[in-house]
Order: sequence, then C-alpha cells, then structure tokens
Amino acid sequence: MRFARDLALFALLLPSLPALAQPKIELPPEDPRSAIPKPAAIDLPRESQIGVPLDDHPMSGTALGGYGEIVLNAPDDTQPTTIDVRRLVLYVGHNFTEKLRFYGELEMEHAVTSSTDRGETEVEQAFIDYLAYRWLNLRAGLIIMPVGIVNQEHEPPTFNGADRPDTDLYIIPTTWREVGAGVFGAIGPFRYQLYGVTGFDAHRFSADGLREGHQEGQFARAHSWAGVARLDCLPFAGADIGVSGYVGGAGQGDAAIGAAPVTLVEADARLRWKGLEVRAEFANVWVGNTTQLNAELYPDGGGGAFVARQMRGGYGEVGYDVLRPWKSKLKYASSLVAFGRYERTDTQAEVVGHDRAAGHDREATTGGLNFRPIAELALKLDYQRRSIDVEGAPRHGWNQVNLGLGWMF
Repeated sequence: MRFARDLALFALLLPSLPALAQPKIELPPEDPRSAIPKPAAIDLPRESQIGVPLDDHPMSGTALGGYGEIVLNAPDDTQPTTIDVRRLVLYVGHNFTEKLRFYGELEMEHAVTSSTDRGETEVEQAFIDYLAYRWLNLRAGLIIMPVGIVNQEHEPPTFNGADRPDTDLYIIPTTWREVGAGVFGAIGPFRYQLYGVTGFDAHRFSADGLREGHQEGQFARAHSWAGVARLDCLPFAGADIGVSGYVGGAGQGDAAIGAAPVTLVEADARLRWKGLEVRAEFANVWVGNTTQLNAELYPDGGGGAFVARQMRGGYGEVGYDVLRPWKSKLKYASSLVAFGRYERTDTQAEVVGHDRAAGHDREATTGGLNFRPIAELALKLDYQRRSIDVEGAPRHGWNQVNLGLGWMF
C-alpha cells in the first residue's frame, strides 16, 4: 500500500519536475541587442534591430518599432532660428514563415501634413524578403538604396550631429528608395547587395543635384531602369569598409532629353575601437548628355543655374567616447561622444556649356557632443562653421548651433 501511495504521489509531481529543474535565469543588463534572436542562417553582419526588425526562429510573428527626431537650428546670420519635428517613423515587420518576411516603414515629416503645410506622409520602405541561405537571399518591393552610410543607417541615434552630413543630403539623396528587386547575403567577412530598380526622373534634376529626381514609388516612370550594388568588408570587429555604385538612365523615354544616364560611385569606411570612432565618405556623380538635358529643362536660361555633369562631396569625422573609462560601471552602456567633422560638397563641380552657378559649393566644419544614455536615445549639441561660394565675392560664411533629440525602438 505504501508503495502504491508513493507511486501515486510521484505521478502527481511528475508534470512539475521539468519546471522545478530549470536553473535560475539572470537577465543581462539592457543593451543594444536584437529583441528577437536570429537563426545562424540569416544572422548577417551589421543587421540591426532597426535595419531588419524581426528575425525569428522557425515560427511566425510580428514586431513594431520606430524612430524620430526633433532638431533646432540657430544660425547667426539672416536665416531664422527654427525647431522642427523632423520626422516620426513607425515600422512593422512580420515573419510569414521562417523564410518569408515583410518589412515596412511609414514616415511623417515636419509634424503636420495638409494642403497648406510643409509636412509629408510617405511610405519609406515596403518589401518582401525570401531568406534562402546566408549567402543568397531575395528581396523585392520599395527598397532603400544601399549607397553610402546614412542612407542605410539613418536612424538619428546612429550618427553624430543633429543633422545628417551634407554628402548624404546633396550628393546621395537620403532617404533614397526605389521600387525594385534583387539579392543580398554574406560570405565570410563580405556582405553584398545587388538590385535592379526604377531609375531617376531627369525632368526633376536641378543645380541642387539629383535629390528631387528620385521617384519614391509614386506613379514612378518605369521606362528607364538602373542597377545598384554595394559590397562591405568587415575585416575585424568594429571595422567596415564599403563601396557602392549606381548606373542607369534617367530620361524615362523622353526623346527631348535623351537617355540622361546617371553614374554614382561611392566609398566609405567606419572604425570603432576602444572608444575611438572614425568615419569617412566620398561620392562622385556623373550625369550624361547634360547639354541636351539643360536645353530642354531651361529653354529660357534657367536663371543661370543648370544641371551639372559632375557633382561630388565627402567628409571625414573623428570622435571619442569620453565615458569609456567608466563603461564597466554604467548600467546601460551609456556613451558621450565628442566629435569633429569636416565636409565639402559641390553640386556644380563641372558644368558643360555654361558657367557654374554660385551657392552650391558648400563647406562645413562641425564639432559637438552626442550623449546616448541608452543606445536607442540620443541628445545632440553641435556648433558649425558653414560657408558657400558667392559669385564675384569671397565666400559667405556663418556660424550655427544645432540641438537634436533622436530615438529609435
């Protein structure tokens, strides 16, 4: 009888034994790591929680997140001091299966969107991934062009300075996206992306550059297509050397302006080592057949400002995390980066058949602080000396103070 009672008691306790046997789990301090672990097959280098917000084990699931920033610009010349809710972006990721994934971003810029306001509401990304192998995966939809540093990693806490570098505004349009399809993957220390996409629309080019010519998937003209590619090498932890290129027509079938081919070549490098942060980037753009293009776009002379055959820009930046000596004592791996950056851009670097228009050779020297109490939140303060070329006169220069609040989650 006693044996029978013991056996019955054992049977009652059996379901709870696995739970009792579980070890105590100590959660690590909050730090910048993906909320959902990634399978080894798709754990690509530099794939962040923001860049790919949902990577799951073999099961379906949905994740939400976002980022945003508020920026104050205070120049000391005749320009007004302004504060702007620069952007608020919400994203959603969904794993249909372990291999099929959706990712989308919806963005609002400048706080208010209406027919009488300057704000915009737009789809920034919307694509489907098929995750086949670590070295070969497929992507199709509205895709961010993998050109430059900030174009891919444009969340405010990921870069120093309240504003994005000029090269990533005037030479490489950010956030530049087009409808297309292609492949991406990683092989050893290399990571690549290769897509076929809708080309620029040259009807919207100007002396300010290519920015207004990217089509963003809005009734995009699809006569002229382009190819875009990027290759990154990660030789060791904290280092990334990348090159990217774009080539395609922008005429969109209009015989009056011809093919208007666009070629863009870009190179960049990043290093993070023992508190030191270094960034450098250079980009050069060539626009073909600008004589015919300008004659069609500006038959009356265009006020003397024409689309250039060449545009170029670049910058170098060095920073140091002054909190690094106390990293081990900081609960949330906080950082305070003091940085300096020099940059120069020129969207009138070479103009064919006309004089270059003044006001497009920009130079900026920036020094500032970027405080991240946690990796996903940034408080920014910087001071800039900016200048532009002036026709028949010395360069016009001014000083500017910028404040920024940025977040991502």
